[in-house]
Amino acid sequence: MQADIQDSRYVRIWLGTSPLAPGAVKLCAMTRESFEQSLETSDVVVPDCDDPLSVPAVKRKAISRSATITGAGFYEPDAAPAMRAFYEAATSGDVCFEIQAPSPDPGWWVGKFLMNTFTTTGDQGPPGYITAEVSFQNDGPWVWIDA
Repeated sequence: MQADIQDSRYVRIWLGTSPLAPGAVKLCAMTRESFEQSLETSDVVVPDCDDPLSVPAVKRKAISRSATITGAGFYEPDAAPAMRAFYEAATSGDVCFEIQAPSPDPGWWVGKFLMNTFTTTGDQGPPGYITAEVSFQNDGPWVWIDA
């Protein structure tokens, strides 16, 4: 049996609390989007009192969570003013990372994020289009919302 895989074109980044929110801005021209969650840990090594020469396993304790949303693709003039304003505000705002239907698990992650990178690039070589990259880091908790 093969695994059920999904078409990556159903992933979108939105500036706003949800894809359904009035005024939400879809970063439509992004061709590569990612949502990364990570867990920071504190690591300790506890010796084995019965066998001081043994090599003990590392014990870990979760101390914090973080999330990063990134997107890369084409510069989109219609979304550029909202992206610049989000970056220039230098405060956290609502961002959601959507997995659209027809995925069997549609919905989105949403939370407060800071836009820590906004890059615009013009390359004279192929393909010759203006591109953009964005990166957001969480500023507090985020949640998954079922569509």
